[in-house]
Amino acid sequence: MRRTEHADALDLDWPHLRPRGANPLRAYVARRMFLWSVRKLPLSVLLPNGERHGGGNGQFKHGGDPALLISDPETFFSRLGSDGALGFGESHLLNSWTSGSSPEINQIAYDELAAWLAIYGRWLRKKESALTYQARAIWQLGLPRSEANSRLGARSNVRAHYDLDSRLFELFLDESMTYSSAWFEPGDDLATAQRRKIDAILDLARVGPGSRLLDIGSGFGALACRAASEREANVVGLTLSSNQLKHATTHSEERGIGELVRFRLEDYREHSGSYDSVVSVEMIEAVGSEYWEEYFQTVDRLLRPGGWFALQAITFRTGR
Repeated sequence: MRRTEHADALDLDWPHLRPRGANPLRAYVARRMFLWSVRKLPLSVLLPNGERHGGGNGQFKHGGDPALLISDPETFFSRLGSDGALGFGESHLLNSWTSGSSPEINQIAYDELAAWLAIYGRWLRKKESALTYQARAIWQLGLPRSEANSRLGARSNVRAHYDLDSRLFELFLDESMTYSSAWFEPGDDLATAQRRKIDAILDLARVGPGSRLLDIGSGFGALACRAASEREANVVGLTLSSNQLKHATTHSEERGIGELVRFRLEDYREHSGSYDSVVSVEMIEAVGSEYWEEYFQTVDRLLRPGGWFALQAITFRTGR
């Protein structure tokens, strides 16, 4: 069963979506490479001047191939050249490209965009190699310094990612609002798989009655609340998101465990205390390699001698 909600007007004050200086060379290269990449694929790319690129026949809603309509080539290729896949997505938020069949937001448009992206994604995966990864790394040149996870930068990055309307997250998360990879077994729904994952993390960190537990990057509070309610642990959760703090605090109070779990709007590097266990679930991905040493030194400082640290991280092939 499909469930669709329409967002309110886009907040163009997001730092990532503010107008930026164009790089004509990068935009030119991005245009040539992108249009070259679709030339033999069973899809189409349409430009405002009537040009059609790709090997598709169009007419998706009548059984044909999917098409992408680039209505603002300047924004599209500029963002694509500067920021790659991120720029591709952000240029869509800025309405520079839509479905070829319908510029309106409807189910046909969703289906066509999904079909187009599936075809293009398969082509990209076929082209993956050590050489393409190296070339991409050179082209992208890493994150801008303004997005580095210094104490000030981390707060800005978290606000941009998490301080959005909670209804957005409710659309694709389970009722616990756990925003990290679950542990699925056959027949599991998402909520069951998330509980299994949370319990595994708590087991790994040896969390039990009376344990002093610190949750670095506590998100919407599911793990901290489960540790308090199911294991009678004394928990402190750290987040930099006002939205997550409000949700987690409200949830813990509604469950009557407010005396066992406390949430703080605080950078982990500024926290003090001594804990039997420290957990951190898919937060290290946002730390940044230049801050890893400080991250683990902080965990070591906050963990009592003989304590336990449980870390969940997203990994991928070294060659990438």
